[in-house]
Amino acid sequence: MPHLSARPRRQTASALLATGIVFLCGCNIATTAGPAENTFSSPATISGIVHGGQQPVYNANVRLYSTGTSGYGTGSTLLATTTSDVNGNFQFTKSSTNGPSSGSGTTWACPLTGNPQIYITAVGGNTQGTGLTATNNTASALMAAIGACSSVSSATQVGLNEISTVASVFALAQYINPGTTPGTETVGTSSSTQGTTGINNAASTIVNLANIATGLPVTSNAYTGANASVTGVTITATPESAKLITIANILASCINTATAASTQCVDLFASASPPPNPAFTSQPGATFTAALDTIQAAYYMAVNPIDAGTFTACTTTPAATTKLACLFNLAGSTPPFQTGLSTQPTDWTLGIAFTSTGGTCTHDSWPFFDGPTKVAVDASGNLWFVNYGPTATSQEPGAFGGLSPVGQPLACEGFGSAAGQTGAGIAVDPTGNIWASYGGGSLTSGLQELPASAIATAVQGTEWNTPYGVYALAIDGNGDLFLSTGNHSAEYALNGAIFEFPSPGTSTDTFPATLIASGLFAGSGTTSITLDNLAIDHAGNLWVANLGNNATLDALIPTALTISSYAITSTSAATFYTTTAPPATFASGIQTVVIQGLATTNGAVMDRQGFTISSISTSTPYSITGTLIASTTPASPTLTVTSQTTDSGTATGFTLSTFAPISAYSTQTQSPVIGLAFDSSDYLYTGTNCCSSTTSDFSLVKITPNETTPANSTVTKSAAEIGGDNGTRGLALDGAANVWFGNEFPSTGTVATPGYYAIGEVATSGSGASVTFTNLSANGASAGSACVSTGTTNGCPVGGGFQKASFLQTTDLAIDPSGNVWTPDGATYPNGASVYNPGGSITEVVGAAVPTVTPLSVAAANGTLATKP
Repeated sequence: MPHLSARPRRQTASALLATGIVFLCGCNIATTAGPAENTFSSPATISGIVHGGQQPVYNANVRLYSTGTSGYGTGSTLLATTTSDVNGNFQFTKSSTNGPSSGSGTTWACPLTGNPQIYITAVGGNTQGTGLTATNNTASALMAAIGACSSVSSATQVGLNEISTVASVFALAQYINPGTTPGTETVGTSSSTQGTTGINNAASTIVNLANIATGLPVTSNAYTGANASVTGVTITATPESAKLITIANILASCINTATAASTQCVDLFASASPPPNPAFTSQPGATFTAALDTIQAAYYMAVNPIDAGTFTACTTTPAATTKLACLFNLAGSTPPFQTGLSTQPTDWTLGIAFTSTGGTCTHDSWPFFDGPTKVAVDASGNLWFVNYGPTATSQEPGAFGGLSPVGQPLACEGFGSAAGQTGAGIAVDPTGNIWASYGGGSLTSGLQELPASAIATAVQGTEWNTPYGVYALAIDGNGDLFLSTGNHSAEYALNGAIFEFPSPGTSTDTFPATLIASGLFAGSGTTSITLDNLAIDHAGNLWVANLGNNATLDALIPTALTISSYAITSTSAATFYTTTAPPATFASGIQTVVIQGLATTNGAVMDRQGFTISSISTSTPYSITGTLIASTTPASPTLTVTSQTTDSGTATGFTLSTFAPISAYSTQTQSPVIGLAFDSSDYLYTGTNCCSSTTSDFSLVKITPNETTPANSTVTKSAAEIGGDNGTRGLALDGAANVWFGNEFPSTGTVATPGYYAIGEVATSGSGASVTFTNLSANGASAGSACVSTGTTNGCPVGGGFQKASFLQTTDLAIDPSGNVWTPDGATYPNGASVYNPGGSITEVVGAAVPTVTPLSVAAANGTLATKP
């Protein structure tokens, strides 16, 4: 067929936007080109053609659906039905008015309310090209998602085949329930705003995998900047098209046979097996049975990409001894789609690598990608990243920027301070403002904000210089910013410190810094202290992990709890700490007041600003004055909130708790803790990293925190190297609280000359001392020796995790509301030292994780960390 042999077109973002293919938040994937051989030609119809491989499918039951909003994988509505003709052609007529659809004919309408995604399936039919109705392969099931209902028009053309099926199923995997009989798959999301955003963005991802109009794979798409700050920036999205083609060929091996009883279908359904537990998926209440059609098989390959389960038998030639090998062999030596993988992959996950060319950030002329190191996702599913920047202090500092869900560059902000300032952290506050922190070899580091209102126009963000070496950044549900210092800080050298910037809101607000803890993790001698990871739990407590190899190892620390409220009428005597050397007594155990909604006489807006109490008036109305002096405990009369007057507001008082380490791995003092994340039950997850010269410690950890007595927290470790863990370097939780982690060391090659890096996924169940860890990515083969950081041999577990050619040392991960996993690929680790390479890339693993609520600050405030939107 001519339309199947045509070369895929490389489309620019401007062309895509002009044709309605891509919106900023990815709500529409309709295309304009169509199949060449279509016998239907009505101007008010959707036209399409069904193919199995290169053969037209005759007499397939073609169904048009809208996605549901009553829960994940539920609520699909049948809008129309028809059958494909002898050439595989079909058509549907869209009504010009909205309203309910009967589902029994070829005419359909958008619903009266909402704008759901629309998709088409073709089930059964004669796949042999003989035109006989008696021949019916009930295992043949194909799918194509065609866009939001409002975007579907008479220009919509559909090439319904295995390529469209793989792209649609993998992108929408987290919204599919596979059903238990052929053709009973349903697609839906939750009724929440972010649930709708998630499925719309997931559908938009298809444009980077396949051309739905032609049924051809996409080799790359180019996207240009969305505003003035990224005018010269071009992002190229390059999918793993060879792997997508291979999966399509695997499905075609069954579809191109006459019946579901063929050996190819039997092998496919035995090897494309369900995930080990529905609780690890977006469908915890689903009943997973063996696949009976090819959509179900594709779904299982998407959500169980290592084909976990017991191998039984396989009839392929060459012979196979694993499920993954059996599936790979099904692609055959003369597959219908070219060109697939030449060697068996480690897993079926589909990645898209985003690279940057042709421009710099307009405001400061720093590269858009320059060793991306940390990532965060906002409420719309946009990805934000900060660049580490080159390691040489004479070169440019790092910059931070954003990508839309399909990869269009949104904005770029280069930090304009001294050269050599490196990106340290990135976070999104509850109102959508983007924050980046910068550290470096000098004491003067920085914090930069891009207000949510300025993202579209890219007004230059505001910068603040800080008098200490910044390392990590976290934001709580109130919008308060917490910054940690590393071993660059001369004031607190080798001791570690935490600063708080109470809810700055916008760049026009006052911005005082408060030191809330110092002297943390004090080591001996020249032991380096690097507070690299911060996490906020649902109570607003801050937990800190130490990356340095020191005796205290892995202290995780809660902040203060609110204890009382007061009314205030004056703060004229209040002063705020802004100097570089606070008194040493300003640490734990100080009575502090946080002001909410106060405007002072000099016009300063003080929202959640903190100062210590110096006195409280016991007369009515009660007034509070304060300075940053040593601890002063106020008297405790019953204080009531008075009516608000000029220069008054509500003050919430709290006591900073003692920052104390939890009990942990006293016998493993050489393993720093990297990565911190809370789930909705306030279980805390982290990982251990690295090695001595003889011993490696690569494990994941689940902690049941004790906020009253941190030392009594329960710590449970996984088996070493689970899920291909080669030294945890970044960590995130998806909407089912599955742990996703990045690796410091490669999974193939050597430390000196790495081959492929990998990321991993592990599920947990239980709590306290009874935790079960289940690998959802391959464990790999243990090397049986220490994974040392130098040498000509790797010494690390080989072959584990989900591997991509674009992955490098994964210093962070982020999961979006669609279930895509995003990794910054900016660093390698040759011979024991991280090197951030100029340029770099960001990789998206499509639909592999359970969707999660973003940003994390909102999830922490609402008690929805590691839950689905």
